[in-house]
Amino acid sequence: MDPKGEEIGNYYDINGALIGSDKVDDHNIYLVRDQRGISKDEDGNVVVNDRKFVHQLPDIDSRWQILNKLSDCDNKDPNSETGGCYGSMWSVENQQYESPCVQWGETYHYNTPCDVDKMKYSQINPPFFVVSFDFHSHGSGECKDWDFTKYWVQSPSPEDLSQAGKFTGGRTFATFGMGNQTVYFYDSNGCYAKWTFEQFRNNR
Repeated sequence: MDPKGEEIGNYYDINGALIGSDKVDDHNIYLVRDQRGISKDEDGNVVVNDRKFVHQLPDIDSRWQILNKLSDCDNKDPNSETGGCYGSMWSVENQQYESPCVQWGETYHYNTPCDVDKMKYSQINPPFFVVSFDFHSHGSGECKDWDFTKYWVQSPSPEDLSQAGKFTGGRTFATFGMGNQTVYFYDSNGCYAKWTFEQFRNNR
């Protein structure tokens, strides 16, 4: 095991802590949502037993790009949702999927967190684009509603969970709470893992 997280093919638990490495030279990192999904061989290397409990996350350059752009958008408009997806684009010329890349959707502005039904975040899914990581932000903004100050709910909303239930396969969903700097990984049943922005950005 590599305690500093410097090995390649590393596996992390739901709290962003390193579990171990598979020693495969692919520079990937994985979120293990349930320990039943993995085991270790006699050399201590991680072995995946059930893929449904293991999620491959974007490469480190893409994770930096995602966080930087979401942060920049939130700084400009803290009452908005911004998002996109990470995956592979089909190359007609080469007749194969190109290296994974980030595709960005529209940014929707809400008047305040008090007006949560004004607009809805729309999933983007460009043609011939295989999505593996679907994400959007929940803003850091606030508003006054009578005698109370309201803030964005940072965790996935019921609508987010409902949208996740419409997709099958290996797609991973995440909501970025810009106010509390937390990444929430979820499916239609709810949130199953939380990482800090620092863990999302720097785990390798």
